[in-house]
Amino acid sequence: MSLFESPNTPGSKWLFNVFSKISAYNSERAEALVQQMRAALCRSSVAALSSNISPELLGQLVTNGLRTPIQALAIVKLVPDEQRRAKMLAILVEHLPADLLEDALHIARAIRRYDSCAVALSALVPYLSENERNKAIDEALSASSTFGLQDSRARIISALAPYLSTPKLTKVLREALDIAQKHEHDYTRACALGLLVPHLLENEREKVIEEALNIARIIESAPFRVDVLSLLAPHLSERAKGKVLEEALSIARAIEFGCSRAKALASLVPYLTESKRAKVLEEALSAVPAIWMRSSCADALVALAPYLPADLLERALQTASAIWDESDRARALAALVPYLPESI
Repeated sequence: MSLFESPNTPGSKWLFNVFSKISAYNSERAEALVQQMRAALCRSSVAALSSNISPELLGQLVTNGLRTPIQALAIVKLVPDEQRRAKMLAILVEHLPADLLEDALHIARAIRRYDSCAVALSALVPYLSENERNKAIDEALSASSTFGLQDSRARIISALAPYLSTPKLTKVLREALDIAQKHEHDYTRACALGLLVPHLLENEREKVIEEALNIARIIESAPFRVDVLSLLAPHLSERAKGKVLEEALSIARAIEFGCSRAKALASLVPYLTESKRAKVLEEALSAVPAIWMRSSCADALVALAPYLPADLLERALQTASAIWDESDRARALAALVPYLPESI
């Protein structure tokens, strides 16, 4: 009897569901693929004690019943890398019951890296009581004001914006804009401006968008240029958006390294018309190499997963199963599975 024919635990039921869905595409390969996922999940969860588990995979473990929220928090506490710890908290917070939020706050406040502390606190803000929320907001803003990367500070402000009073938001945005516009690094300056755009008043928004677009066009790195253009695209008029997306597509298609090209194309997919999306999805998936794949390739597959049509899912599964790193392989496969057809 197959290991997946009689699932009895939540985690086994999830793997059984994975097995069933993949079987619809290729029954001979289904069990081998799910075995790979099981092995990757098991090895990565054990390896968490030495911080080898990815934040995304830990989130998948909790989502699918292979770890409880309290077990996941215990893993987070043991991770020495503070950036990784903050990202884990940010991913886990939506799974935490109210009685674990205080523990999560303690973990966030114990992070000594100001940028990582701000990331963790801002992720917790939506789930806190009003009193705790206001404290966490002040702490996150204070922490974010002490590090120099203005795009990172802009991300914090963008995350906190819905929870700030109008006077406070206006003050914070003005300070962030003034600092961002003086930053010497083009990519950082353009990203910071792009992240602040949605929260600006209309008359100022147009000026900042134009400034960020001008900066984007002098950025030497093609992936960085596409990154900024995709960040700005949703805030443009339909006509301007079409021109910017064509410009970004042309830049992305010229990127030499396959995984970087795939990630760049994937970042543009949500903003394309249906007629253009199919072609770009095919290009992006074809850009991901079948062997010697890096984390960036898993990132590309994760970004593409929600948009892939049925005829590309089998190829995506094959590509994901070839990723050499077990955590990245499991992450990519788990991202694809929810989009496979329910019918067998």
